[in-house]
Amino acid sequence: MESIRSALPWQTEAAVPVVVILSFVSLYLLYHFATSSESFRRFFSSWSSERRGEVSRILAKRGLFALLIGVVPAILVITVLDRSLSSCGWMPVFNLRSLLWIGSLSAGLSLVSLLSRNSPATQRSYPQIRARQWTRGDHALNVASWALYLYAYEFGYRGYLVLLGAEVLGVWPAVALSVALYAALHIPNGPIEAFGCIPLGIIFAIAALDTGTVWVPFLAHFASAVVNDLLTFHSNPQFGMVPRRRS
Repeated sequence: MESIRSALPWQTEAAVPVVVILSFVSLYLLYHFATSSESFRRFFSSWSSERRGEVSRILAKRGLFALLIGVVPAILVITVLDRSLSSCGWMPVFNLRSLLWIGSLSAGLSLVSLLSRNSPATQRSYPQIRARQWTRGDHALNVASWALYLYAYEFGYRGYLVLLGAEVLGVWPAVALSVALYAALHIPNGPIEAFGCIPLGIIFAIAALDTGTVWVPFLAHFASAVVNDLLTFHSNPQFGMVPRRRS
């Protein structure tokens, strides 16, 4: 036992990075295996309306993600780590610098969406709601759930891992950690997204560090997600709107 203690000495300053890294990975794994399980899919596929079942499935996935990657880490920051949420950049900061970041990132990502909207890989994955016919309400729920999901997403990746991690690990180790997890967790989406997460993860991390808030990457990510869904929805002939009833 003494040899183990000497080989693995505990250091108080290691508490924050250990809690942050292990909790983030554990919470993501819980989300991933819960929402990709056969029972989860079967529950929503058994609904009488295929459209409602599919919309509800995506809303449930995004809601669970927001809980596990957004709410739970925020609770851990306050209780276990005894830090304020400002250390994770949760407050919005709108000044010329942040607005330039938001505008340039949104425009760049939207341009990528525009150019790739007809690619088979993009149309297989987006929009995530795979119902063939949508209502206006479905579009509104899609946008609202993207906002909830992506704020938790950016709080987890760029706030919990980068901004908080930079305090205890140093800036570039925290950036490298977040980018590594960002890319690794996108492996199921294919090589293009996984490799693309490396430069994008670095840019988003730098934007968060430069402005001190996760709202910059969040708003850019949110705008590009909505634009991407609208482009892929309207460019894919398999999707359409529910026909209006004639009066």
